[in-house]
Amino acid sequence: MEVKSCKKLKGNLYEVCFDNREKYKLYDDIILKHELLIVKDIKNKTLEKILNENQLLDAYYRALKYINLKMRTEFEIFKYLEKCEFSKEHIDNAIKKLQKEGYLDEEKYVKAYVNDTVNLSSNGPKKIKDSLKKLRINEDIIDKYLNDVEGDIWISKIQKILDKKAKVNKHGEK
Repeated sequence: MEVKSCKKLKGNLYEVCFDNREKYKLYDDIILKHELLIVKDIKNKTLEKILNENQLLDAYYRALKYINLKMRTEFEIFKYLEKCEFSKEHIDNAIKKLQKEGYLDEEKYVKAYVNDTVNLSSNGPKKIKDSLKKLRINEDIIDKYLNDVEGDIWISKIQKILDKKAKVNKHGEK
């Protein structure tokens, strides 16, 4: 097959048209790696390899975009990419690449989650631990960061809840 044209799409995607009227959306990394702008003639086997590599990159970029919205765990990324109908091989590859580049770090996630939940909600340690367990985070990591929270903070949270209940009490009894 012969490459007839390359058209720039949004982001780092290009639409590559071949002489048999097939069109593929390929990432610029793939185009540069396989020199599709220079080498115009491509064999079917090479095209299959290119399309597989493009799928790997697509899974990675989608996961990166998903992380861009908020910090995520490995389990959340896996479920999201699975919903996007990527193969297990592509998902595992994307997760490994994200971990290698420092975008997925469960310890940082747990530290941030515990800190935010303690400061912004009335949830106690059990509820925080349960919600993190649902994300399949190692229990030792959860305990490490929950134990870092001082006991006075938990007591003050309980006191605030009790004071609020006392104000709402319509029977006059405490």
